[in-house]
Amino acid sequence: MPATIKALLHLLTIFGISLITSSQAVANPTKDTVVLSGTLIPKETNQNIPGYIIAHYTDLFQFKRQVAGDSVDASGKFHFKFALTNPEEILLSFGDKLIAVYAFPGDSLSLTISFPPNVIIDDRKDIDINFSGTHADLNRELNRYGVLRRDAFSFEKTDSLKKTDSLLAFKKHRLELLNEDLKFCEKYAIDNKCSDTFYNIVSSYFKFKAGCDLLGYGIRTPIVPLDEEYLDFLKIINPNIAGPPLTEWYANFIIDLYIAPIDTYFKNQRHIISFTEKLEKLIAWGTKFSERDSLLINDIFEHAGQKNYDYRMDSVAIAELFSKYRIQFRKASLGLWFSREMEAATLSLNLVRSMCSSGLGTDMILLKMCNAKQDKGISISKEELKELDSQIQNKDIFARIRELNNPARPKYQNDVRLKRFVSQLNTDLVYIDFWATWCAPCKAEMKFSKRMEESYKNKNITFVYLCVDSKEADWEKLIKENKLAGVHYFLSKSEFGELSTAYQISGVPRYMLVTKEAKIIDGDMSRPSQESETILKIERALKDLKKFQ
Repeated sequence: MPATIKALLHLLTIFGISLITSSQAVANPTKDTVVLSGTLIPKETNQNIPGYIIAHYTDLFQFKRQVAGDSVDASGKFHFKFALTNPEEILLSFGDKLIAVYAFPGDSLSLTISFPPNVIIDDRKDIDINFSGTHADLNRELNRYGVLRRDAFSFEKTDSLKKTDSLLAFKKHRLELLNEDLKFCEKYAIDNKCSDTFYNIVSSYFKFKAGCDLLGYGIRTPIVPLDEEYLDFLKIINPNIAGPPLTEWYANFIIDLYIAPIDTYFKNQRHIISFTEKLEKLIAWGTKFSERDSLLINDIFEHAGQKNYDYRMDSVAIAELFSKYRIQFRKASLGLWFSREMEAATLSLNLVRSMCSSGLGTDMILLKMCNAKQDKGISISKEELKELDSQIQNKDIFARIRELNNPARPKYQNDVRLKRFVSQLNTDLVYIDFWATWCAPCKAEMKFSKRMEESYKNKNITFVYLCVDSKEADWEKLIKENKLAGVHYFLSKSEFGELSTAYQISGVPRYMLVTKEAKIIDGDMSRPSQESETILKIERALKDLKKFQ
């Protein structure tokens, strides 16, 4: 069931984009390949054929929105393949057109797409699609249903209800809308003799979209607490479904369920990290403060202990301290937020278990907790792994967790092809940015890159920008516009091809943290916009440089 364009753009903003080329190898044992091929046929003779076709989909195990793509030749033909962890709705975009297909791991699907010159991007009534190959009948059913735009019914009414309803009134009305949607879908499936798989896909879409709406009601200004009476809708919208088929809204629902508790459950205000908590972290780390700074800190702690304390009374002192110890405060925030994240996930896990026992949903929450730990460099002990083995029912998910914690996982090796870009630098540490001039997320990161450069000016690190798959004139123009002070290289297709093969670079933006000897410290480094995490990793690497020499 197709999502609206607004929802798609929202997802791409949250999760980021990973561009996967058609030549990508599939190494993950929990994934299988999907092949999409076909022909774009203009309805009018003078129409242009788009030069590229892109597939947007969700990697359920990584909780990331992914993008695969391939060029379209002069006759309109395209062919690409990518890895898929679970049955998934895939949104195909070409030019300003958008269509949806549904694929299972291992599918090979061919499409003949006839399109008019002008059509609203989310209106598929004038786009004719002929499916052949695996699950062609299912896609014909879903495409016919998608043209009805039945999903717009819930979207429009839900937005209206959020603005006017109280908490319990919204829950009542949203569940009534869900029931209406499910009845409509059931009648449509019977009348049109649709398959059970069709009904399961569309009903799953409606259920988990409703779940996201219900969890999202609490994130308002001010925050609206969600209590157990409200959250018993989990008994109806059960995340512990038996298995596929799934939709993108299932992944969204699990993510919302994972992060929502601290903000909205049980009138809990512990999600707010105070300035004094950060100060306590800095003191515990043995941070050296000047005499004046120590006096400022004592005043802040003294004022904070007063009844009805207002932080604005210490705003000048706080601003001064934050300016001086900016990096340390970022590190403290990251650590404290991670503690809150684990607290929220545990609360959510226990809540789901109390209402729905265990199943895929609880397995997914545990997987996300393990992913978060790995991102922070926290290993999972043998005892924890043993306990997870007894808790997790999905074998693929447990295999994924075990692989995350495997010290024998393949490491990035030194390569002379990368060394030539870093060996002549005057610093021991290098932050590499692979980007392209046509890549919107790449360009959005530039302002954060500039801020990062300023933070580490005259420090033992250089920022290197490797532009790929672009026009040289556009490259030069963007460098001047963004005023980036780092080292810039324009890579040929063959140079990038060699590097992408050597370092498993599946797309842009992509970041790496390396030494000047081209030893990889982090082959999939966090982005400049993920400032706290990136600063923490850079600081750790600067401190531990001897380990890599």
